[in-house]
Amino acid sequence: NNILLSHRLEAKITDLGVAKAMMTDNKQTMTKIPGTPDFMPPEALSKRPVYGPSLDVFSYGGVILNVTTQLWPEPGDMAQFNPNTGRRELVSEVQRRQHYLDKMTGGAADLKPLAISCLDDNP
Repeated sequence: NNILLSHRLEAKITDLGVAKAMMTDNKQTMTKIPGTPDFMPPEALSKRPVYGPSLDVFSYGGVILNVTTQLWPEPGDMAQFNPNTGRRELVSEVQRRQHYLDKMTGGAADLKPLAISCLDDNP
């Protein structure tokens, strides 16, 4: 419900359910509505999350995964065992969703770079 298509089929990310008036110099706002956790970056799930454009970009990556694979993009573990160090290490958000990226085949593969860019830890 937060993605609109223009007459040229260009995606426009919106968040009308939590829209608030903002000062023109303020690029972030806070809301009590958390959204859909599986589509949100970890920092959005903290006790005092700050929402901004990067959260919407990240969520769009989750939507791309959902639409192209027809699967709910539930992220994997935040840490994985590294056999080289013998320790669990944090992994990137892209790595947490690699299973779904691997399923983007055929025409959907054309959207893989966009999905990766949206899901990047620093979009």
